[in-house]
Amino acid sequence: LEQTQIALIGDGHLATSNGAYSLSVSSDIASDRGQYTGLSAMAATRRPDKKGPPKTPQDGIYALDRALQRFSLRAKGLTYRLSGEQGLSPRFDLRLQSPAVIALTGGGQLTVSPTSKPMIASREPGRFDIRLGGAGLPDVALSVDEFGVDPNNAFVLSGLYNLTAAFDIAPLTGAKATGKGRFTLTDQQAFLMTLDGPGHLTAQSAELGEHLENVALDLSQGKDAFFRYDASGWHVAGNFDNLSLSAPNEALRFAKAKGIVEAYAIPGSDAPGLQAIL
Repeated sequence: LEQTQIALIGDGHLATSNGAYSLSVSSDIASDRGQYTGLSAMAATRRPDKKGPPKTPQDGIYALDRALQRFSLRAKGLTYRLSGEQGLSPRFDLRLQSPAVIALTGGGQLTVSPTSKPMIASREPGRFDIRLGGAGLPDVALSVDEFGVDPNNAFVLSGLYNLTAAFDIAPLTGAKATGKGRFTLTDQQAFLMTLDGPGHLTAQSAELGEHLENVALDLSQGKDAFFRYDASGWHVAGNFDNLSLSAPNEALRFAKAKGIVEAYAIPGSDAPGLQAIL
């Protein structure tokens, strides 16, 4: 974040008899020159070919990466409380009093909205809502609950999610997805997602070695995490049911098929690996 203004109001207390302490800080944050480049490596393989006609719709990862190259942030009423005493682990509580708004390059917007619970705390599960959309970006509504730090490992974060999304991300076009479950950020820099029940996915088309149309299926948890993202890329594995699709180039149709699916990123390629057993 550049050109950032922070207004702070706070108070603190220290008791010398037992080493007890407390700190409370409220702040307003404003920044007009933020930048995030964490998607750039993934987006590089999805960049439109300048020699060919413009691709419509634009790939969602590429569009989001461009939108995050410059953004402004407004967050009012961010409150942080820290307390503890000698021999005991510190207690903390982070709350947002009003929605934090990130205005993205090109007109899109990311909003983080608070609830009656803290966003994250040491002794209470956190909860907040995220909404992303506008300007050709993926349309995402995400609710996060029971968010917090692993009591046995301060470098592990986890929580429950409830997701609804509409997007165009290769190899899918005109895709819509719903699902809920648990997510974990591990101390090995991996992001994991599980499914509590069947998730649902539809797509107008998919490029999976063959051109597929009118894709619809239910997805459920297998033995391991349904979704994993780490240094080697993304990986999806699980069970599918009620699969329907058509492959017009092969005069092939499926209806209510079920089986096992595994899909994964291939480094240096925008085409995914895919294995499916019907």
